[in-house]
Parts: sequence; C-alpha cells; structure tokens
Amino acid sequence: EIFPKTNLPPPAEPVPKETTNQAEKRGPILASAKPSTNEPERQTPATPGSSKRRVSFGPAQRDRTNESVVPEPVPAQPPPILKSPASKKDNNVSADLNTDNILSTRRVPKPSLKYANSAVVEMIKECFFAEFEPGGFDSLPDNLFACFADHEVVEEYVALQVTLTAALKTDHKKPAEDCAVKEVKSIIGHRVWSYLKTLSDRETSIHPAVLSCQMLVKDKYDARGTFLLWKGRLAVGGHKTDPNSYSPFDKTSPTAHLDAVYSWLAVAQRYKMQVEVADVPSAYINAPLKKGQKHVMRINRILAKYVCIADPDARKYLQSDGSLLVQLEKALYGLPESGKVWHQYFTGILKKIGYDQLPGNTCCWKRVESRDKKPLSYSFLLIYVDDILHIFGGEENGSKIHKRFHSLLRKENLPELKANRLSNTESVNFLGLGISRLPDSRFHVSQPGYTKAVIANFPVRTSKSLIKRNSPLPSDFCKRKLSKDDEKLLSAEQKSVFLKWVQTLAWLTRTRPDISCAVAYKQTYCANPRNIDLDDLEFIVGYLAEFPLLGIFLNVESWDLTLWINASWAPHSDRKSHTGCIVT
Repeated sequence: EIFPKTNLPPPAEPVPKETTNQAEKRGPILASAKPSTNEPERQTPATPGSSKRRVSFGPAQRDRTNESVVPEPVPAQPPPILKSPASKKDNNVSADLNTDNILSTRRVPKPSLKYANSAVVEMIKECFFAEFEPGGFDSLPDNLFACFADHEVVEEYVALQVTLTAALKTDHKKPAEDCAVKEVKSIIGHRVWSYLKTLSDRETSIHPAVLSCQMLVKDKYDARGTFLLWKGRLAVGGHKTDPNSYSPFDKTSPTAHLDAVYSWLAVAQRYKMQVEVADVPSAYINAPLKKGQKHVMRINRILAKYVCIADPDARKYLQSDGSLLVQLEKALYGLPESGKVWHQYFTGILKKIGYDQLPGNTCCWKRVESRDKKPLSYSFLLIYVDDILHIFGGEENGSKIHKRFHSLLRKENLPELKANRLSNTESVNFLGLGISRLPDSRFHVSQPGYTKAVIANFPVRTSKSLIKRNSPLPSDFCKRKLSKDDEKLLSAEQKSVFLKWVQTLAWLTRTRPDISCAVAYKQTYCANPRNIDLDDLEFIVGYLAEFPLLGIFLNVESWDLTLWINASWAPHSDRKSHTGCIVT
C-alpha cells in the first residue's frame, strides 16, 4: 500500500455545506451574460510588430484596471527597468533592445504601498469566503488580504529575457555583469567543464561537434507576479548536436503529471500533513555526463572575459581570438540529454538515502520510518525536473523526517534546497500553481499572476477596452446567427494571434475548470479560425476580468471514487462525436 493505515494524523474536519441563506448572500458565481444592445465596431487585433501596446498597462488599458478588478500582489520594490541610456521615450522599447536579442518583453505595473481598502476586503470575503458562518470572518488572518495592493500605470518595458550582450548595452550593465559572474562561478564550482588548449586534447566522444553557448539574463517572478531576483543562465547550443547520436529516449525525461499534484495535495489536506515546495539550485550541472558522451563547447570572447574574472586560471587557455575551449563534464542547460541525465542522477540519490519509487511512476517517491514495525513518519516526493513537492507528517508533525531528508541530500553533495513551507499565512508556488491553506484547513489552488497577465495583455479589438462578462461564452452562442463577417476566416497574421491566445487560455484551465468547456470549444477551430472565434476568446478574457481570483478548492470528505462521464453524440455539423470522463 502507498499510504499505511496505522498512525495516520486525524482527517481534517469537513467544511459545512453552504446554507441557502449564505448562497443567497453570496449571489451566483456563474451567470448568463445579457446580450449587448450596442454592437461595438470591430477593430484590427494587435499583432507582433503592429503595436507596442499589445503587452502594456498603457493608456489603452486604463479603463480595464478599475477598482472592481482587484490586482494581485506586486513587488514592494520594482525590478530594474532594462532601457537604453539613449532612449528618452518611456512608451517605446529602446533601439538597443528592439532587436533579435530580445526574446520577449512585457510591461509591469508600478507598485504603490496602498493596500486594498476595507470595502474591497469585504467584497473579497463575501465573494470567495461565503462558506464561513456569520461572524466567522474574524478567524481569517489579518494579512490574508494585505497582498491585494493598488497599482498605478507605468509606461516602461521590462525585458523578460535578453542575451548578456544586449543587457550590457542598457543602464543596468552592472547588475547584468554581476549575475553573469555569479552564474559562471556556480558552474566552475560544480566542475562542469575542463579547459582545453587545443581541440585534440578532448576525449573520444560520439558528439564530435564544437557547440556554441550564450548567457541569458532574466528577471524571475513567482506565481503571484512578485519580483524575486535577476538571474543569469549559461546555455549551450544543443540544437547543433547530431540527432542521430541519440537514442529515442535519451532526450526525454519523466515529469510529474498534474493529476498527481492534485492527488497528493488532497492527501495532505485530508490528513493535515505538511506541504513544502523546493527546487534544486542549478540542478543540471550536478549530474555528470557518461564517458564517451561528452561535448566540447566554445565560449566566445565576451563571455570568456567573465569566466576569467570568476576563474583567473582560465587565462592560460585563452585562444588567439580571445575565446575558450572547454569539455563539458556535466550536464549543462541546452543539451538535449540534460533533463534525462539529471533525472537518473537524482533518482539514484533518492534510492541511496532510503526512498522507494511508487510502482510505475519514477516521479513519485516515498519513505516510511517505523519503530517496532509501527509507522511513525511519512515523506512523499513528487518530482518535476528540479522542482519538488514534498508532503510529510507523523512524529513531531513530520519535523524529524523533514530535517533528515534535507541533511541526507546535503551529504550527497547536492546544494541546499531552496524550500518554502505552506502555512495558513504563507502560500507556495509549484509549477506556476499558487497553493494556499485556508484557516479551515482547505487548500486553494489558483494562478493569480498568470490570470492578471492574460487580462492585461490580451489584444482587445471589439471595443476600446475589455468588457467584463458574467459567463465564459455568450448565453446564446449555440443558437446565435452569425454574419458573413463573423464567419470570415482570419488572415495568417490574425490566425497566429488566435492560436497563441487559445493555447494561453488552455494553460489556465489547470486551475479554472469553469473556462475549460469554452476553451476546448474554441480549440476545435484552430485549423480554420474565424472572426467570431477570436471575438469569443476576448469574451472569455472578459469573464476572467470579472472573476480573476477563482481557483480550485480542495476539501476531501471521503476517499470514495466517483466516475463522471459526459458523452456528446454528433454535435458538430460533420456529425462527429466526442466523449470524456473525470474521476473524483
């Protein structure tokens, strides 16, 4: 059995079901939208290159960020803005950054220190915590709503990810250099490479090509959109490797399934176990490459400068053009096999320190500590590359087995894990999912930062600003009569916009099942999307703007399994059918 039946912590008390009075007080969460009497004029959608306002909180967006949409947390101190010294226009990307060196850009709200007023707090309580008995709001922690801060519009771009070469041309050259040196020092400390004076000094390998590399600089945020730090990442040009030198499974690595994440969170909620989210810093560069399968990499002159700062001995190996030749001894980001090599290395460590793999799942591991054949403590791990969901409990509320897990990893020469523990006042982030524990022991899983970004960046075209909606699609969408303009196919440029946003919304269905049907319906038109399909995506985003904070509540009352089946027979014009099921 996966979970021993003896000595389990007592199950959490089930939450009382909502009374009629409470339901009336809360009001409907999902209601049909009334058809608009005024048909707004259709506008051309924003596309890459057509307008730099497509990802902005600029003037065109002011109407949509009104007080009825409560913003999610923003950083107390804004991240530095990557902008050219020569640029004097706040509303434009500078000439230095408006090149292929920029991988992606976005605008961010300028934070203020004003917290949401009491009226907003009361509104949130009424809408999202109506299950509490009257007067029960006092049991909520004082800082539960402190994160809902006001924000103001800012007319500047922040680069999500740029090359080091581009970052060095900005006002923030020093932070870019600092994070580059820090990344190189970490790589050298892990002995990721060995220096070569000539190419003939390399070991015999099935990978003969000399690979290039690039340093990327990016700003990291959590699921709430809070700025964390600047980070440099050295990546090797793995796209230049010979695909014929790999077997079919060398370039793929197992990862935890989303269903497993929810299942283990349900276990933790039911039995009041502790939840911790952790990641292994610089995970890949801990895993050694096999002999005969190592790569040679050339570090260009610009990057070689920072390598020599981090490691003065590297100067002896400088080539005539100022570059460096190195042989990779460990997996580096960008190699096709790095994910698989790291997974095998880490799971080997877990076996060594006493964890057992659950049958048929190399991403789920358990350790049960017993005394006199009586289980005392439990530790369960769910692995997604270098991210770990750790659920534990038992003796001393699981503190002993928790400390032992971290200490054993350190003894195996892994770096100290970056870990955050879930509590009633502190949420955690796992794979972009924001996980919160409410005072009544329920879990709430949502994607607040992602939702906010979707609302802010969607290219509105049917009106001047995004219109809020009460349902994911119009109430009459199955019966409505479409005009010739509605059924007109999108241009190639508009189709690209549709495909991007329909998949963007599909990612949100992980925590928003209320839009799953609408998004799935629109995905059936990916081959030949029409004007009406792009308008319907805007309708869905309008619904998100009306209900931006919804997510999934986990409150397990029973382990009985229920199978829900939905069959739709011949619903399409071509008489095709589809069906599906879900197990709860």
